[in-house]
Amino acid sequence: MQSVTRHLPDFSTPAKKTVDPFFKTSAKPLGPVASPTLEALVSRPAEPKPVVVDIAQVTRDAEARGHAAGEAAASAVFERKLRELEQAFEERLKSEREAWTREQADALATALQAGTAELEVQLKAAIAPLLLPFLKAGVAQRALDELETLIVPMLDREDRPVLKITGPHDLVDRLRDRLGDPPACIFEAGDTADVRVVAGETVLETQVSAWIERLTQAES
Repeated sequence: MQSVTRHLPDFSTPAKKTVDPFFKTSAKPLGPVASPTLEALVSRPAEPKPVVVDIAQVTRDAEARGHAAGEAAASAVFERKLRELEQAFEERLKSEREAWTREQADALATALQAGTAELEVQLKAAIAPLLLPFLKAGVAQRALDELETLIVPMLDREDRPVLKITGPHDLVDRLRDRLGDPPACIFEAGDTADVRVVAGETVLETQVSAWIERLTQAES
């Protein structure tokens, strides 16, 4: 029995209490601790400040945007209408220009034709009297040339017939000068326009009067 009791702790005297330093409490007494509420534990965002809306400014901005949109739409319509009017004007101007050109061309052609015909008549009336003397002189000169080519061989013949030459005095004188006034030729001035050469049965005559008559008819 004694051997057992030696190994048992002695609880007759109170044991000295030892405190673990980790669990050592402060000597100061703690005040009352308030328990946190649920609202304190949950973080709440700050309440937004109330927004003050300027109704007048909003109205003015809306009106300005409306005016700008209306002006843009009206400007687009105006530009489109203006282009349409310009195109229509160009087409009408082109059509009227072509019509005017045709009318003027026809009028000018008619005027030119009439003017050309009238000018021809006027030129004929003005120039013919001026040219007629030269034409007559030219016809006479040609007649004398041809007559001379016929008379000279006749004068060179051995039998040499007597030639009687009659006609206007100016042509007869010119022919005498050109032939050298041969003794076998008799020159006589007459009232006819042609020069007539008679050698026996051979008769030579110019056609000056016929040509002058034709020129006179052309003049009239």
